[in-house]
Amino acid sequence: MNSLKKLIAVAGLSLGAATAAQAQVVFFDDFDSYTTGLNKSSFGPWTVVGGNVDLLPASGINFGVTTEGNFVDLIGNDPGELTRSVNLTGGQLYKATFEIGGARTGANTDTVTFELGTTSFSKTFATFDPKQTVEIFFLAGSTGSFDVSLTNSSEDFLNGAKLYSVQVAAVPEPRTVALMLAGLGVVGAVARRRQTRA
Repeated sequence: MNSLKKLIAVAGLSLGAATAAQAQVVFFDDFDSYTTGLNKSSFGPWTVVGGNVDLLPASGINFGVTTEGNFVDLIGNDPGELTRSVNLTGGQLYKATFEIGGARTGANTDTVTFELGTTSFSKTFATFDPKQTVEIFFLAGSTGSFDVSLTNSSEDFLNGAKLYSVQVAAVPEPRTVALMLAGLGVVGAVARRRQTRA
C-alpha cells in the first residue's frame, strides 16, 4: 500500500509539471484595458509603424461586429504595422495565436501578415469572414526581445480586418508531454488494479 501511495504521488507530480509547462503564457491581450478611439498610433504596449489603427468598443462604431469586448480595426485611415515586443527564452518553441476576422464592411479583401520573431505567415480574409484563429510558431534562437506584429494590406484604406485577441505562449517540450502521458498511464493502471482487487 505504501508503494501505491508513492506511485500515485509520482504520477501526480508529473501531471502537475506538465500542466504548468502547458500553461506558460507569455502574454495575452484582448484589448479591453485600453481607451478606445480612431486613428491610434499607439495604445498600451502596442505601436503602429507607418500608419494607424482603430481601437473600437463592442458597442458604438463596430461595423456590424458582435463581440464582448474591444477589438482592433487594422486600418485606421492609413494602413500600418501593429507591433509590440515580447521577451522570449532561447531554445524555446513559442506559439502566437491571433483571433481575427474579415473587415465586415466594403467589398475588398484584406491580406494580413502575421509575424513572431522571424516567422511570418500571410492570410487573405474576405469581407464577411467570421472570427477565426490563426497560429504561427517560432523557435527563439537566443534569449531576448522579439516583435509580434500584424500588417494589413487592402485596397480599402478605411476598413481593415478585425483583430480580437493575441496570445503568445511557450509550447511544452515533447519530454514534458511524454512525462504527463506516462503519469496518466500510471494513474490509470493503479485505478484498474484497484478495481481488479475489489
